Amino acid sequence: MTADQRINVLGVGVSAINMTQALATIDSWIAQQTPNYICVTGVHGVMESQRDPALLRIHNAAGLVTPDGMPLVWLSHLRGLHGVDRVYGPDLLLAVAEHSVAHHYRHYFYGGAPVYPKSWRPACKSASPAWWWRAPTRRRFARCLPKKTRR
Repeated sequence: MTADQRINVLGVGVSAINMTQALATIDSWIAQQTPNYICVTGVHGVMESQRDPALLRIHNAAGLVTPDGMPLVWLSHLRGLHGVDRVYGPDLLLAVAEHSVAHHYRHYFYGGAPVYPKSWRPACKSASPAWWWRAPTRRRFARCLPKKTRR
C-alpha cells in the first residue's frame, strides 16, 4: 500500500493511507518542494462531490484525500487494504505540528475566518510547545465570489 494508492468511492479517489503514511507523504512533498494540498474528507464530502462537480475536481486533484471517517476506512478494508486507518483532520493537524518540530518545518495559514487559527494555536502549542507559528493572514475572498454569496 502506497500513499498514491486510492480507492474510488463514487468517483472520489480516497487515499489508502494511515497517519504515518500521511506524514511521510508530507515529508516527501517538502523534500521535493512539490506544492500540494490535502482534502480531509468523510462520507459527507463524497456525497457533496456528487452534487458539486467543482468539489469533485478539488478532491481528485488533491495530493491526499484522507479517510476522515470510519465508513471510508471500512470500505478500504473490504477492498483488501487493511493498513488504512482514519486520518481525522484535527489529529492530522496536531500530528503535523508535532512532526514539524523535529523537522524544522514552518506553517502559514492563509484565509478562512480569523477565529480558526486562533483556536488552533493553543492546541498545537500544547501538543508541541516548540512548534513554530507564523501569524495567519486574513484575506478577503469576496472579490472571487458571486455577489449573492458575499457576506
